[in-house]
Amino acid sequence: MTKEEIITQLEDLARDAKGGIDPEDPEDVFRKDYEALTEAVKILKEARHGKWGQDGFGGISMTINELYSKLQIRSPMKILSAYNGRVICYNFNPNKEEHKKLGERQILDIWAEMRVTQNAGFGNRADVIICAYADGFQEYEKALKEAQS
Repeated sequence: MTKEEIITQLEDLARDAKGGIDPEDPEDVFRKDYEALTEAVKILKEARHGKWGQDGFGGISMTINELYSKLQIRSPMKILSAYNGRVICYNFNPNKEEHKKLGERQILDIWAEMRVTQNAGFGNRADVIICAYADGFQEYEKALKEAQS
């Protein structure tokens, strides 16, 4: 999927979330999803036009901490290793001690997933999960050490 396709998909998801906003509920989940998605689109568009700088592969050059602080959302942020594709953490939080070093890693790719949950008797709810491939050098070194021993 190209960056343009990702941006278009996120814009579509934002429009869907905006349509479900309850104007009388400032804490409405659709309002939070809409805000998160529109901010993610804004960041991707800025990255596309070089505001964030470019890495050697023409992608986004920012750390997990930078993305988290720029989004200013508290939706789940799933981080995966770019080395092996395994999930490093399901809900990144820069305030957690075990996530501090992880937050310094460079992001190699980002996308969004939707999770639909059923609320007993209250219908369905969709949550946006921001996902990112992070530099997987630590996982590579660990696998290399294991292979050598």
